[in-house]
This record gives sequence, structure tokens and C-alpha cells, in this order.
Amino acid sequence: MDGRPAGFISAPTKPLEVVTDSDVFWTRLGGLGMIVVGLTIFVGGLFFIFGSFLLPPSDNPLLEAVRGNHYMAALLPHMFPVMVVFVITNWLAMKLFRHN
Repeated sequence: MDGRPAGFISAPTKPLEVVTDSDVFWTRLGGLGMIVVGLTIFVGGLFFIFGSFLLPPSDNPLLEAVRGNHYMAALLPHMFPVMVVFVITNWLAMKLFRHN
């Protein structure tokens, strides 16, 4: 025997893949792109919620629609209780799953 337990069946092995510098570059670039897109959406959303009241009157219909939208200011206070309920529900579901 070669030191393996009785009944051990070895799985066929694949050769290891070589990771090149190009693969690392594109992976990092993709990750950086996701971070930039996420931050852009986050900052843009904060602007639409809080900063749109600071805009001066404009002839642009899109900017006027954003400036006149007062419902976005109510979004954050209403999102917080909903977020708390979902976080607690998710935590409880994880606890029940792990300890069941």
C-alpha cells in the first residue's frame, strides 16, 4: 500500500491553471469598476435625496423634476425601519438554519 486508507479511490487530477499578469489585471479592473459604479450610484442617490433642494431654478426639465420632487426626502426615514425588520428577520433565519 502507498499509505492511503483501504477503499480510498483517488479522483482524477487536473493540471493547475497558470494565472497570468493579464488575468490579475482584468480581475482587479473589474473589481475597481464595480466599486466605482457602486459609489457613483450611492453618491447620486444621496444627491437626489438631500442635495436636490439646493439646486437653483433651471430650464432643464429633468433638473426641475428632481428639484421639485419632495418625496425623495421621505425615502430615507421610511427605509430605516424596513431595513431593521429585514436585518432582524435575516439574522433570525440564519440562527434557525444553523441551530436546527
